[in-house]
Amino acid sequence: MSEPLVIVGNGMAATGLCEELAQRALGRYPVSVISEEPRLADR
Repeated sequence: MSEPLVIVGNGMAATGLCEELAQRALGRYPVSVISEEPRLADR
């Protein structure tokens, strides 16, 4: 595994990044999402 990847925020851009990582590099990075939003963004 590589260095951990921390995503700050849970808006449309962060959600899109998470989706791209899941498609292109699943399991390559340990990912943490830090956000004040109580739920996932709708995309």
